Amino acid sequence: EHKKFRIDAYYLFDVYDDSRGWRTKPNVTALKVFDNKILNTNSQGLRGKQEFSLTRDRQKLRILILGDSFTFGDEVSDDETYSHYLQQLLPQAEVINMGVHGYGHDQMLLLLKQEGLKYQPDIVILGFLGLDMSRNILRFRDFAKPRFTLEGGKLKLTGTPVPSPEEILKWDWARPRILDVFSLLNHAVTKFFGIQKRQMRNITTAILTDMINVVVGIHAVPVFAY
Repeated sequence: EHKKFRIDAYYLFDVYDDSRGWRTKPNVTALKVFDNKILNTNSQGLRGKQEFSLTRDRQKLRILILGDSFTFGDEVSDDETYSHYLQQLLPQAEVINMGVHGYGHDQMLLLLKQEGLKYQPDIVILGFLGLDMSRNILRFRDFAKPRFTLEGGKLKLTGTPVPSPEEILKWDWARPRILDVFSLLNHAVTKFFGIQKRQMRNITTAILTDMINVVVGIHAVPVFAY
């Protein structure tokens, strides 16, 4: 007897991005996701319906939030994200949710530099989760992604422009499978000897330090929310 298996595709609102791997699709309207929760995005792909002008009202405090799926709001509707509740608590402020599911701190830093600074925030909040540290040493997660390495104690960006899913599939046949075996063995060895943990710690420290410097450099206040 044949059984039918149903696979739910939750992330139909993702689009490929050549600088960060993926981003949230703009202009999503009342999409049912996460078991009938409601998702909207504005013209810039930010969660919710509200649009934010780059020419800001100086009478209003502007708060920018970076983060992963917890910030973006996996499994909840627009009006159930913590950024939404923060907006309700601070009606005279503007709260901009720039969370993207699956992002590491490396992608958050790039998003801040490429898009976030344009909004001239007064406060930048990073929704920090320890599990995101492991993403900072990956070259692939939901899509291929960029990755920072450390050279002489300084961050160096690698893997850009990020190849599209079509490019990866096109050349997958030509990649020797022994590389997969080597990758698995290398992962096991580095994890066993604690090398991986040191890599994560060092890269994450450098990324977050750079993030702080960027935020302070525009005279804004950095906040890490654990």
